[in-house]
Amino acid sequence: KSLAASIGADIDIMPCPLLKVKYRRNKMEILKVLERIFIAALLLFLILVTIQHVKHNTEKTVFYMVLFVISVMAALFFARQGVLQREEIQRLLGQSFIKDILAEEVQVIEYASVFKIGDNLRNMCSILPGFTFSKANDYIKGKYKGVEFTYFDLYLKDGVEHAQYDAFKGQVLRLSLKKAINGRIIFKKKDNPRRGVKKLDTAKNAISALSPGVKIETEIRVGNEHLDNFFSITTNNEEMASKLLTSERLERISETIYQASGHTNVEINGKDLFITCDNDFDAFAYDGCIYDENSLERACGRYRDDLKRILAIIDKMIVDEELF
Repeated sequence: KSLAASIGADIDIMPCPLLKVKYRRNKMEILKVLERIFIAALLLFLILVTIQHVKHNTEKTVFYMVLFVISVMAALFFARQGVLQREEIQRLLGQSFIKDILAEEVQVIEYASVFKIGDNLRNMCSILPGFTFSKANDYIKGKYKGVEFTYFDLYLKDGVEHAQYDAFKGQVLRLSLKKAINGRIIFKKKDNPRRGVKKLDTAKNAISALSPGVKIETEIRVGNEHLDNFFSITTNNEEMASKLLTSERLERISETIYQASGHTNVEINGKDLFITCDNDFDAFAYDGCIYDENSLERACGRYRDDLKRILAIIDKMIVDEELF
């Protein structure tokens, strides 16, 4: 009864954020049912079209074909509306609950539960794989123990339209150095569990060599057994790398990679330190299980656990309010 009364009502007049979330979740469930109904319908009409075509009944073939097309459009419409409802739930949870949880531990400068990253990602860091599709959520910009950081969950796909594969699903973390380094150092794990991810093209260095002021990446060994054995370590400034990568800093990088788990890579470039972790995990994503105050409390507990995992990674890199 309450759901029927709320359909068509202005969701913004609801005073309680939890009621808004419940309204969107119930609407999303209805949309899922409608999507499944029309998927079943389009399959039925496809069978009927085939039967009538075999019987050479042109009139009925056209009739069922029209119904088939309508069912396809309806299924796509309800699927899209379901996605929009989920995004709205993420936005409501983010602004009403997650942002406050973040503020318990960090100074929040900017937060967005749903956002578009687009082509900016291509210029951000080189340790992410190639992609043709990108989706990002839970963008956090803040300060923790004096260090400025940016975090977001990321999902990448690559390949042609009908043969795409998952290229990355996990987290991206960017930490800001107080003093820029003169060059770039990359720690890239040698084995990638995603078979579809393309290996780095050897022509990349050749292209870089033709660019003015850009040095060719050189692979180096750093004297840390774990990093040397399991990572390809490259730099465009060997002298800088040898001075920066002391045994203590290398140990911190190794501990950070272990803390992050998954397929984790690290890049230090100018004033930025990037950590990318491909682990098939989406943090702050428990929107589908919230029904009442108790389930909301459990979700908030998991949000706090997600935040602790992120901060534990940052903690490994901080010494006296500075990275390293």
